[in-house]
Amino acid sequence: MSEAVWGAPMIALLLLTGLVFTIGTGFFQIRYAGEILKSTVGALFHKSTHAKSKTGLSQFQTLAASLGATIGTGSVVGAAAAIAVGGAGAVFWMWVSAFFGMMTSFAENVLAIRYRTKKNGVYSASAADYMARGLKAPWLGAVFSCLCVMASFGMGNMAQVNSISAACRESFGIPTAVTGIVLCAAVFFILRGGMKKLGAVAEKLVPFMALFFTAGAVFIILKNISALGGVFTEIFQSAFGIQSAAGGAVGISIQTAMATGFRRGVFSHEAGLGTTVAIHAASEIQDPVRQGMWGIFEVFVDTMVITTLTALTVLVTGSSRAGEGSETVVRAFSDGFGSAGGYFVSVSILLFALATLLSWSMIGAKSWESLFPHGNGKTYRLLFCLCVLFGSVMSLEAVWNLSDTLNGLMAIPNLTALLLLSGEVFRETKQFRKKLQQKRLRQKP
Repeated sequence: MSEAVWGAPMIALLLLTGLVFTIGTGFFQIRYAGEILKSTVGALFHKSTHAKSKTGLSQFQTLAASLGATIGTGSVVGAAAAIAVGGAGAVFWMWVSAFFGMMTSFAENVLAIRYRTKKNGVYSASAADYMARGLKAPWLGAVFSCLCVMASFGMGNMAQVNSISAACRESFGIPTAVTGIVLCAAVFFILRGGMKKLGAVAEKLVPFMALFFTAGAVFIILKNISALGGVFTEIFQSAFGIQSAAGGAVGISIQTAMATGFRRGVFSHEAGLGTTVAIHAASEIQDPVRQGMWGIFEVFVDTMVITTLTALTVLVTGSSRAGEGSETVVRAFSDGFGSAGGYFVSVSILLFALATLLSWSMIGAKSWESLFPHGNGKTYRLLFCLCVLFGSVMSLEAVWNLSDTLNGLMAIPNLTALLLLSGEVFRETKQFRKKLQQKRLRQKP
């Protein structure tokens, strides 16, 4: 089923959407890279970014929660799985996916701020809101919400738990069922605190886990720096089927690398799925374009930094030939840390998976609320926790196939809505550029 959903039409739709917003905004992710860095990385050093908000999440909590949703096991296990199936060339197509995905995520966040509402004093929205109010198509929003709820049980839950239970079994000898029970209890306890609690946990957990994993990956790459040049050569040759030219399988090789790269890329950064809209809409930022910049930054960190470091670690150590999934990453890190490599990866996956579980519970809960506006969310939280148990004992192949299928199905209504509402995104971007230009003129001596 996942192969049918992620065929040429889906890849074309993803590329078309990213291309439309890239060209329509004048290559915003490149021309305004300095402003994006100033508004994101630069803002991290301002007290206002970390200040608690009465109307939702602080800017930093929003970033941490959204990164928690995207920097999951898809950035670790997904990268290894992509290489195992599509070869090193899949990494290149993940980069392409991220480049255009930056502007798709930008558009999602712009529309999230435009169509959010305030409920009980807190900002709230999901992709279903700009479908219902922007397109006047509530039925399309209902379809998206239904798919998003199911995806929160699959990609946002079982895929994450499956990866961590496999890593804990290999490194610590802990039975998968035991891991599932412990995680289920932890998630249930945290979910009771609501969005504010989730944001508070995310702002402490996500920065630590990202820096922890990045430091370890950079160490492995530097240790094998002599192999790095050959790895980049392999990535580009494999991406365009050069290695397969002699065998006459160029077309098949490129298609496999491209499909796998895009599928795993979207699984990692989630641009085009409309999922992190629920988190970004809760931000205290009022300017849609400023919030859109955080979407660009989020995709960059997730794919161009974390996922790329994982892929390079696997490739420079030659671990890509030894298997797939978390076991491959464990072997790669064992190259630098010896027997401690397995523990390092297990702890990393534990942190990544927990952050993703918590962030996706927020995403799924918002879609559940759209479907059942008069409910209290207890049913969703119970089902979400039960999926933690199921995910710990399911097979890796079944979990990935389910996640890939739901991702693709969810992307269809969201990408359609983004394209139909592209004019609004372009107008907001044009107004932002005009205000920025006027501001710069006033600042000139």
